[in-house]
Amino acid sequence: MKKGVHTEVMVLRRMYIKNELKEYIHFNKLTPEMLHRLVDRIEIKEDGSPKIYYLQMIF
Repeated sequence: MKKGVHTEVMVLRRMYIKNELKEYIHFNKLTPEMLHRLVDRIEIKEDGSPKIYYLQMIF
């Protein structure tokens, strides 16, 4: 990926994460919907344990 395109993708990803967080900034309870929006992916290891990858929040 070219540097300019990579930078643009990172900026768009930051904007998306920032907007998602704004929606939930004043929450009292973590809901499944909130968690789903902040998780990038979940992998299940051979032993059955999950490895959760959260969206990277680089600002």
